[in-house]
Amino acid sequence: MRSFAIVAALAAGIGAVVMVTSIIIGFGKQIENLSFGVYSRSLVIQANFLSFEGFSPPKLADLKRLEDGLESVDFSVAWRSEEAQIYVDGKYSKIRIFGAWGNYTAETGSELLSGRHLELEETQSAKRICLLSSDIKDSLFVKENAIGKNIRINGVSCEVIGVLAEPAVRSAERFSSGVVMPFNSAARYFSDGNFLGPNEASRLTIVLTDKRNLYDETIKADLLLRKSRGVPLSQPSPFRYEDPASSTRSLKRQNALLAKLLIGLASISLIAGLIGFSSVMASSIVERRREIALQMTIGAYPTDIMLQVIIQSVILGFLGGVFGIVFGVALSYGATAWMGWPFAITSKVVFYAVGIGILSGIMAGLLPAKRASEAPPALAARI
Repeated sequence: MRSFAIVAALAAGIGAVVMVTSIIIGFGKQIENLSFGVYSRSLVIQANFLSFEGFSPPKLADLKRLEDGLESVDFSVAWRSEEAQIYVDGKYSKIRIFGAWGNYTAETGSELLSGRHLELEETQSAKRICLLSSDIKDSLFVKENAIGKNIRINGVSCEVIGVLAEPAVRSAERFSSGVVMPFNSAARYFSDGNFLGPNEASRLTIVLTDKRNLYDETIKADLLLRKSRGVPLSQPSPFRYEDPASSTRSLKRQNALLAKLLIGLASISLIAGLIGFSSVMASSIVERRREIALQMTIGAYPTDIMLQVIIQSVILGFLGGVFGIVFGVALSYGATAWMGWPFAITSKVVFYAVGIGILSGIMAGLLPAKRASEAPPALAARI
């Protein structure tokens, strides 16, 4: 029972720190997801209008070139974005059409209210099919089901196959008043042809497997595209390379300040746990003085007694760290599930928690071990 109290005192403090750390990590990921979605690990490529050497918008061939030349590409999308006119309430209104080539669904950041998404093969076709944003659907079909209906964009008919919900991430809000359709369909039937050629895109989005590779992959992408356009390094790049999630740095700084505050508060619980752990450990050694005296009487050396107490203390500290991890993870999992945040725990947190437990065991056991090893056996036996 005494050992349980020792472990529980330390586990409570370590568990509090693990819980707070896990919640902070999950909070940071939630903020990043809500703000940028897949853009937090994306490279966006657009034409550089200030470059006159080899100037042209990005092309579908560039998408294939980058997929083959970059090492950490998760998926990629080519977008063709143009203004168009749609007939609503007896008059023409301007909207934005988005021709998509590739896996576009992660970038739109929207669930479906009804219907279906474009298949991958359909994004590479010229089918006159489209998805409406919820705003455009409400303006065209107030109380009707839009699926299967035809709308006219720039005077050309297009069948509605799906309706997008409101974007779940801030970076996808440009789709909230637009129409998504296959890339070739937008180029062939709905483009005014004033700026973009048939195979030219407004932007390319290269989503990486790891955002830590963004800088290196940007350099590689620039070299590949310069080579394809014949633009030397002495000239401005023909393309602009944007990191849409660059503003996350300020969010991360704010999150780091919040983390320091919350971890500081949780550390108070850890300090209280360490005090309780040390007190109970010292008390248990005092109660075992007769046993220790008997061991010394039959030949145990002071170093043997000291080592015995420290080993016991380290084992209890290790168990406190392990149970603290279990306790903290369980609490943080419940808290993040209730708040709707992603649950996150890192190997560093586990390593530090176990390390704190072992270190606490060593520190809490040193003084009692020293006192126990220095006590005269005759005196200890009378206590």
